[in-house]
Amino acid sequence: MRIFATAFALVAVQALCLATPAMASDPNETITLYSGPNFTGSVQEIAPVNTSCVRLDAVVESAKNISTRSVHFFTKSDCSGSEYVLGSLHGGNVPDGFASYVVTDPS
Repeated sequence: MRIFATAFALVAVQALCLATPAMASDPNETITLYSGPNFTGSVQEIAPVNTSCVRLDAVVESAKNISTRSVHFFTKSDCSGSEYVLGSLHGGNVPDGFASYVVTDPS
């Protein structure tokens, strides 16, 4: 009986370990958008998970990407126009501001 209980416990632990990668992004990863240059103004955090085109409610002028993903920012609200790529573990200003974004795996 003890062997059965130990085997069952090991299977349960393995199932939990296998389920972990399917969860949402690492809680220590963040992508933060700012309405002003140099990380000033209103702040909006977005999830560091892959997305299709996301339209922003207001133009954003700077961002910090503390994640393993890349963020592609665009000057037009339909993910067109000039593109600015903010790679993993980077931050900076965007000269023209941006109105939409797509989060992707690093390329």
